[in-house]
Amino acid sequence: MKKLAFITGVLMSIAPVTQAQPWRGDTYDHHDYDRRTDEGARQTSRFVPLAAIDITRKETVDIGSQAGTFLGLRLRALRGAPYVDFMTVRFANGEQQHYDIRRRVGRGEIVDVPFDGAHRYVMAVTVHGRPDRWSQIQVLGMR
Repeated sequence: MKKLAFITGVLMSIAPVTQAQPWRGDTYDHHDYDRRTDEGARQTSRFVPLAAIDITRKETVDIGSQAGTFLGLRLRALRGAPYVDFMTVRFANGEQQHYDIRRRVGRGEIVDVPFDGAHRYVMAVTVHGRPDRWSQIQVLGMR
């Protein structure tokens, strides 16, 4: 019994020492970790919320050039499941573009509307559609 107590005591005294020693193969690079978390933060901040629209037949929301430039827009249903027929985007240079959506956008679904690969200032967005009882969509800008 004394032998078992002695062995247990020796093992208990060695265990904390062995755990405190660094493992030679462990290469923790905190700079790499910071890069990965920054990259993830950039990925999530690619989308900027611009407006929440209650869908009726035709809804227009003014964005303005102070929001900056975007590569495209994203529609996401917040409530209900509206049918979005098309969207018209008015840019800062006065140009308007028509985008056919022609689909029902259910809650949580998204529809991406890219702008031909160029950064553009968006002045206003008009969404044409048919609501269900209390539909609402969110317009996000893609950076």
